[in-house]
Amino acid sequence: MTRICHFTDTHLLADRGLHYDRVDTSALFEAAIEVAAQQERCDAIVLSGDISEDGSSQSYQFAKSLVDSLAERWKAAPVYACGNHDNRDSLREALGVGDPLAAHSVVELPDLRVLSADTSVPRAGYGELGFEIEWISRHIPESKPWVLVLHHPPAEAPTVLHDALRLSDTDKLSETLRLHENLPTAILSGHYHLPAQHTLGSIPVLVGPAIANETVVGSPLSEKAREISEFQIVEIGKSVEVTRVQVGGSGETIFQYEPELVRTIAAGAGRPGWTYPGKFAAHLSRSAGD
Repeated sequence: MTRICHFTDTHLLADRGLHYDRVDTSALFEAAIEVAAQQERCDAIVLSGDISEDGSSQSYQFAKSLVDSLAERWKAAPVYACGNHDNRDSLREALGVGDPLAAHSVVELPDLRVLSADTSVPRAGYGELGFEIEWISRHIPESKPWVLVLHHPPAEAPTVLHDALRLSDTDKLSETLRLHENLPTAILSGHYHLPAQHTLGSIPVLVGPAIANETVVGSPLSEKAREISEFQIVEIGKSVEVTRVQVGGSGETIFQYEPELVRTIAAGAGRPGWTYPGKFAAHLSRSAGD
């Protein structure tokens, strides 16, 4: 069995800056590393994107120092992915992954290959794999079990805003994976700040809980987050088992975006041509009539 410690969405800032001017994400990640160190040994430590909030070199160096300390304790392999808040160049320089066009990597464990692909789109919030799909296809092992790490999940989004900011080429990824007999055992993702388990065809898609905060699913057209910090342990053997581990958090509201602000963010950072999905249409009509 292979054990993976899966962190995501740490949203670190230089000089231990506060996320949303109130949340000390540096302290939360330090606490998460301490909690993780008390768990049973893991073979890999995955940090699946939005490592930094401000894209600063200092924030990536801080993340690396914490991950390296846990990796040394466990003799585990670090795995990093690039998210929409990340600065690809700063991430690559500090963490040593990828090339100028994409922050991707291949990590070989004794019984598992881990492919981490880059879904980030510069100056946008949505995700797109593009030519990374071909890169994934070329690095799929012939028979060895493998997992795929992406920041943006190839899965349904929990809120309107996340729908605008989700992965744009999920169908293309699915079509490409189906051309191979050796499908990934699982896909590990973040981005939604809300733990969930989906499937892409028959492939489990495991969306990890965020270190920075947790999305609250309330009014379908607004966006809200609260102070909850978690990570998860993924065990891969004959089956895939997921255990959530809480770090802390008061549960207090950090922010709430009303529908008009959600529309503005979606228009500026969302997928080109995005419109409200059908499942939210009734709510949109009622909102317009208010």
